[in-house]
Amino acid sequence: MSSSVSVDNKINKRSINYILRTLLAGGIAGCCAKTTTAPLDRVKILFQGKHQQFAHYRGSFFGQFSAVQRIYQSEGFSALYRGNGATLIRIFPYAAIQYMAYEQFKRMFNVRNKKEKPYTRLFSGAFAGATAVTITYPLDLIRSRIAFQYRPHTNATKSYNGVFDAIVSIITKEGGIRKLYRGFLPTLQGIIPYAGVSFFTYEGLKNFFEKKLDIEPKNLPVPIRLFCGGCAGAFGQTFAYPLDVVRRRMQIQGLSNETTAYTSTWNGIKTIFQKEGIRGLYIGLSINYVKVAPAVGVSFVVYEFMKKKLNIL
Repeated sequence: MSSSVSVDNKINKRSINYILRTLLAGGIAGCCAKTTTAPLDRVKILFQGKHQQFAHYRGSFFGQFSAVQRIYQSEGFSALYRGNGATLIRIFPYAAIQYMAYEQFKRMFNVRNKKEKPYTRLFSGAFAGATAVTITYPLDLIRSRIAFQYRPHTNATKSYNGVFDAIVSIITKEGGIRKLYRGFLPTLQGIIPYAGVSFFTYEGLKNFFEKKLDIEPKNLPVPIRLFCGGCAGAFGQTFAYPLDVVRRRMQIQGLSNETTAYTSTWNGIKTIFQKEGIRGLYIGLSINYVKVAPAVGVSFVVYEFMKKKLNIL
């Protein structure tokens, strides 16, 4: 089997029917993936935002699990999923748009090719990620704000009573609708390499195993797909993580006890490096490595499962 797959002419990928089905498959895949790792995602936000109540857990691999245990003991099981409702509201349209856009960009980049070119996966993933994040960014900011709250010490931070309350509060008290896009630029700059590398790595590894095992794509075992997804997510995160740290810091300005205000992405990276060293730009990365393997793996596996069920694989 060639490392470049044939462009599928049997399915009309320009049809509304195909687009709607890829939107549905992508949205469900994203929700399954995010719910799988929601507790670790909340801890990552607390670490990145330098929440004082969790400062002593930062910097060690097992600190993330101790932080999860503390949240569970002090606030209960449901607190591990605080902000997950906002996450799912955001992630369904985000993942739906990203997967749909990826399929469409890949179709357009290969319109003159009889064989799908590997480099088109990189560009398609990058453009798809940029498209999805531009549309859904305000919901990501809201999710970060809600997840950053730690209620046993409510005097330390602002408190929101849900997604709608957070939106109204930010618009009316912090400077209007444009504040819903605080931290957008580092997010956009980060998602381009992350999404591009993730899609490129996943499909590249998947094609490698298909060739090595001499089997059809739809018959590739789930454990191998999960492995490919885990590697894809890990590589993508390593490239983009410093920008993710800056994005979170900018999103929670006004909530965190961290007083430094970043005027730009570069200013944020430079300030963090000067004050905290290279380690500060990668704080919480160990959490991502733990959660990214199942999250990205589950996302790709569920997406392809749904495509099969919806007869578009």
